[in-house]
Amino acid sequence: MPITLLHGPAGGGKTNFLLRRLFGRYGPDGYADSFFLVAPTTRSVEAYQKRFLATDLAPPIFIGSAVVSFERLLLNLLKHNLPRLHQATSRISRNIIRNLLLNNKYKTMNNAYEFPGIVDELSATLVSLKKNGLTPQATRQKMERHLTPELEDLFKLFEDANSILKELSYFDEGDLYATTLGLLRTGRLKLPSLLKAVYIDRLFPLTLGQREIIKELGRKFPKLDIVVSYSFDYQAGEDPWFYPAYTFLGEIAAESEYFHGRTTKANISSRSFTDPADEISWVVGAAASAAGGASAAGGAGAGGQANAVGIILPPDPFYHRRFSELFSHRGIPHSPVYAPSLSRFIPLIDSSFATSLHFVKKCADGLKPHPDHPAGGPAASGRQPQELVPVFLEMQTHAVAESLSALALASEFDREWEFEKNLLFRNQIPDKTLAQWRHDELSRLRLKPPPSHGGVTLVSMEEAPGHDFDLLFVCGYVEGYYPPPAGEHPFYSTDLLLDPAMREIVEAPAYRHGREKYRLEQAVNRTTREVVFTHPNILWDGKEQTVARLVETGERRQETGGRRQETGGRRQETTIFPKVRKNEFSVSEIITYRKCPYQYYAHYHLKLGELKKEEIDVPPDVRGNFLHRILQKLYTAGRILYRDAVEYDVYLHRFIEQAGILIEEEKTRDPFLSRTPEAIAGPFCARARETIAAFLRDEIDLVRREQKTTLPSYFEWNFGKGPIPSLSLKHENREFFISGRIDRIDVDEQNKTFSVIDYKTGDVDSTSSIREGESIQMPVYLMAVNRLLLKDHRPAGGFYLGFKDLSKRTGIFIAGRGDGGVLKKNSLISESEWTALQEAVTARIAEVVQKISDGQFAPNPANTKQCRFCDYRDMCHYEQKGEEEE
Repeated sequence: MPITLLHGPAGGGKTNFLLRRLFGRYGPDGYADSFFLVAPTTRSVEAYQKRFLATDLAPPIFIGSAVVSFERLLLNLLKHNLPRLHQATSRISRNIIRNLLLNNKYKTMNNAYEFPGIVDELSATLVSLKKNGLTPQATRQKMERHLTPELEDLFKLFEDANSILKELSYFDEGDLYATTLGLLRTGRLKLPSLLKAVYIDRLFPLTLGQREIIKELGRKFPKLDIVVSYSFDYQAGEDPWFYPAYTFLGEIAAESEYFHGRTTKANISSRSFTDPADEISWVVGAAASAAGGASAAGGAGAGGQANAVGIILPPDPFYHRRFSELFSHRGIPHSPVYAPSLSRFIPLIDSSFATSLHFVKKCADGLKPHPDHPAGGPAASGRQPQELVPVFLEMQTHAVAESLSALALASEFDREWEFEKNLLFRNQIPDKTLAQWRHDELSRLRLKPPPSHGGVTLVSMEEAPGHDFDLLFVCGYVEGYYPPPAGEHPFYSTDLLLDPAMREIVEAPAYRHGREKYRLEQAVNRTTREVVFTHPNILWDGKEQTVARLVETGERRQETGGRRQETGGRRQETTIFPKVRKNEFSVSEIITYRKCPYQYYAHYHLKLGELKKEEIDVPPDVRGNFLHRILQKLYTAGRILYRDAVEYDVYLHRFIEQAGILIEEEKTRDPFLSRTPEAIAGPFCARARETIAAFLRDEIDLVRREQKTTLPSYFEWNFGKGPIPSLSLKHENREFFISGRIDRIDVDEQNKTFSVIDYKTGDVDSTSSIREGESIQMPVYLMAVNRLLLKDHRPAGGFYLGFKDLSKRTGIFIAGRGDGGVLKKNSLISESEWTALQEAVTARIAEVVQKISDGQFAPNPANTKQCRFCDYRDMCHYEQKGEEEE
C-alpha cells in the first residue's frame, strides 16, 4: 500500500481518524502482530494505551507490544534481521568515549575524559548524527567544508567509537537508525511475516533519519500500509526550519488528507507570581479544583477527573519535586511522582550494603546505632552516623523506603558496572579515574517512581504533544526555561551551526527554538478548554525574569469565519482559501502567482501535478533539462577550451564538436530519450546540435568584438538551498526570502563585473517588461548574485536566451559596466534606473507575499490565453464563468 500522509494543525482530529482506520483494517480479529502504532515518546506509549481503553475501540488491539516508540520499532525490526544484537545503554556509550579519550591522541581533547559535561555532549552528538542516518564517512563528507582541528578529532572519535560498538555487537540508539537505513538501502531488511502496517502519530519533528527510513520502507515494501500523521499546517504559515520536513513527506506520500483545526480554541491566559513557590502553590490549588476538589480524604475518587489536567514542567527539577510534594500532601493522584536522584544517597551508598541496611533499620526503629556495632557499622566503612542522618531528615515522609530503594539500585548498578568494566576497560586504568567515572554514572541514576495511578499529568515539553488535556498549565514560562538554554557545542564551530544545510543535523540554536515553539503550540492546540501560562517574577537567585515569547499568552485566539456574498438576490457561498503566513518563496512561486493565483494554489499548496499530454515530439520539460545539462557539462569541462576558442577558430570548432559528443552521450543516458524511437530522438538531437553550435558561434563573436567582457564562471548556481542562504528582501518593515537557481553566471575579474544568463526553451519575457519591473526573475537573479556570491563585483546585466529563436535575446544591461553590446540599445538602463528597478521588483514581490498571506487564490489570470494550456483549467472553470457572465 502507498504511504498516506494525514496533515494539518494539531487538534484537528488526525489521531482519532488514524486509530479508527487502524482498527477498521486490522481489528478485532486480525490484529495480532499485524501492525505497529508508533507513539511520540516512550512515556506516551502508556498514555496512548490508557486513552484507547477509554474509547469505544476494541481494547485488545492496543494492549501489549503493538504500541511502540520509533526506536522500539527499529529494535523490533533489527532483532528480526540480525542474529546478534545487544542494545547499548547510554552508560556504555559514555564509557567507550571515556576510554578512547584517555588512551588515544586527540589533540583538541586533552583531559576531556575528566569533564562529565564534555563526555555527555560527545555521546549525544554521535548518537544524533547516527539518528540522522549518517555514518562517520558520510558525516565527514557533509561537514568537510567546515573542517577545523576540533571537528577532525570528532570525526576520528566517531570512527573509533563506532568500531568498538560493532566489534562488541552493541547498538546504541543512533545505531538503530543507521543500521536500519543501511539494511533498507541495500535490500537486506526483512519484515516480520505477519506485519502489514506501520502507523505513525504525533512525532514532531520527524528527523532526517526517520523520514529516510519511512521513505525506504515505502519504496522497498509497497504492500506495507504506512500512515503518517504529522501536525504541521502549511495553510497557517511556513516555518523555514520545518517546512522542508513537511514537503519531504508530501513528496513521498501517494495519498494525503488535510485536517482543519478545531473551530473553537481553548481560552489562553497568563498569570505572574512573586516566586516559583507561590506559582506552584497556586497551580496545585487550581489543578485540585479542576480535578474535583481532591483532598487527602477524597483524592482517590477524584483520580478519574484529574486525568484531564496536565502541567508542563520547565527543566528546573525543583518544579517537579515541589509539585509532587504538594500533590502527595493533598492526596491528589499525579504522575510521574518525583523520584530523587541517587546522588542524594551517596553517603549511604558508600557504606557497605549490609551495614547501611542495618543502619536504616535502626533509624526506622528510632534507635541510635552504636559506632562500634559488631556488624561493622558506619564506623567500619570510615563514616560516622551523623554524616548519614541528614539524608533521612531531608526525605521527610518516605526516608526508609527510599533509602532501601537507593541501596537496591546501587547494588544493581555495581553488578552492571563490574560487567561493563571488564568488557570495555581491558587496559590498565588508574583506580582513582575509575572511581570518578563510577561516581559520575552513579549520580545520574534516579530512584524508580512508584506505579502511576493516573491523575494530574506532569510532562516535559518534549512529552506534551503526545497528550490531550482539558486544562493545561505551562509553568515557569520565562526566557531562561523556554526554550531550555543550550550551551556552546565544544566541537561545532559557529560557521557550522549557522550553515543552513546543516541546521537540522547539528540542531542549530534557531532550529531548537523553532522546535520548542511548535511543540508548545501543538500542546496548546490539543487542549480543549483552557491553557494557563504561569511564571515567577524572580527566581531563587533574585534576578528578575522576562516572560518567554514562544507563543502569545495574553488573549484568546480568533477563528476567521466563512464569507457569503449576495448574488442576484440569493446568498451564495464563496470559496474560502487558507491564509498562509509564509515568508520564503522561490522565484518560480512568485512568477506562477503573478500568472494566476489559483495556478499557484493548485501547484504549490494542493501539490497537484501537471496533466499528462499526448506528445509526438520530445516534451518541453525534457527538452529544457537536456539542453541545460549539455551546456552545464560543456562549459564546466571546457573552461580552458572556451578561452582558446575566443582566440582561434580551430578551438571554436573543437568546442562545438565537444558539444556534439556530449549530446550523443546524454542521448543514451537520458531516461526519456534512451527509450524514445530514433525517429523522434534523432531529429531532436540534430536540432540541439545546430542550436547550440549557432549559439556558441554568436557568443564567441561577441567576446571577440569586446561587446561582451564577462566570461562563463558559475553554472546551475542555487541560492536558498544548500550552503547558500536565501535572498533577503525588505519592504515596508516586512522581510521575506527568495530562493532560486541561476543557469549561468559570467564574470569579468579585471573590471569586477558579472552578468547572468538564463536559458529558455519556451517564450521569453520582453525587454520592456524587465525594464518596467513586471518580469521579476532577471532583477532578482542579479540582486542575489551581488548580495550572496560576488559581493565585491557590480552587476553588468543579464539576458534570456531562447532556444526556440536564438535571435530573440531579451534582458537589461547597466550602461558603463561592459556587456552593453550583447543586446539592442533599448536594453540599456542607467545606474539610477537600476536602483529604481530593484525597488519596484521588491515592491511587486511584497505585494504577492501579502496576497498569499491574505489567502487571495481566486482564479485571476494575467492573460486569459494561458488558460487554454493550464494544467488546472478543469478545476477552476475560469473561462466557463466568464462566458456565463457575458
